[in-house]
Amino acid sequence: AGSGLLIPSAAQQKYCSRMKLLAYNTITEKWNSVDTHGFDDLEYITSGSAAVVGHFLYLFGGYEKYNGRISQMLELDLNKLMWTLVETKGSAPTPRDKHCCWVHKQNIYFFGGFGPFGSTKAKFRIEFADEYLGWNNGLWSFNTETKTWDEFEPTAKTPS
Repeated sequence: AGSGLLIPSAAQQKYCSRMKLLAYNTITEKWNSVDTHGFDDLEYITSGSAAVVGHFLYLFGGYEKYNGRISQMLELDLNKLMWTLVETKGSAPTPRDKHCCWVHKQNIYFFGGFGPFGSTKAKFRIEFADEYLGWNNGLWSFNTETKTWDEFEPTAKTPS
């Protein structure tokens, strides 16, 4: 217990169902697949970001096979292996994929990503795909206890 790695199947760079996770045991050095259940919309997600807080795995955003870029937060109870769609408060980030995240206490911080401009305090970089899409340097926090989003407004110049 506690000696492993859990990976949403979507991390395989193809559209795989998030209902099946890959589990790696660092002691036995073996992979297993783990079936999950629950909320099954938005099943085929790639390029989202996942983080574990307590006994929950949170999966935000990504590119869904049938819906394109998404901005939903999904929660997997690691004890019950059950997914739920999180009802969030505050203004969520615009739909995005290819972003990163990290955890500090009960908060998950999300940085950057590729997606539509939308209404955001983030500054968009020069590498635009077209007039509606681009890379951004937005920084958001998601409080897993209150289920609330908060966007940070950059005050310093972004490093290049």
